Amino acid sequence: MSEPGRVNPVETAVKTMPKFLIDVPHDPDVLACARVVQVFLASGSHFLTNADWGCMDGEHRAWMLVEVDSRSEAQSIVPPGLRAHATIVQLNKFSMDQIDDIMRRHSPKPAVSREDAGVSSGPP
Repeated sequence: MSEPGRVNPVETAVKTMPKFLIDVPHDPDVLACARVVQVFLASGSHFLTNADWGCMDGEHRAWMLVEVDSRSEAQSIVPPGLRAHATIVQLNKFSMDQIDDIMRRHSPKPAVSREDAGVSSGPP
C-alpha cells in the first residue's frame, strides 16, 4: 500500500501515447521525388529523416509511425507544402476481449421461435 501523497507505479495505469501513421504522397517525376526526399533529409527532424519510402517500388510516398499527443501534432511534422495531401491515421490495437465484446454486441440476435415466445400456432 502506498503512503498518502506518493504514487505507486504498480497501482498507476500506464497511459500510452497515441500512435499515428503519416502517409505523404508525392509526384513520381524523378526530380520532384528527389526534391521531396531532400526536403525530408535536410529538415533535421528526427521523424522526417527516418521516414520510410516506397519510391523504389513505384509507390511515391513516405510513411512515418509517430507517437505524439494529437493528430494536429502529427500533421505539423509534415512539411507545409506537403500537408494538404498527407493522410494521418490514428492507430490502435485490439484485444480478444474487446473483439469478443464487439462481436457479441453487434451480432444479430437469434430468432425466437413462436413456441419459445409463448405464442401458440393455432387451436390445440
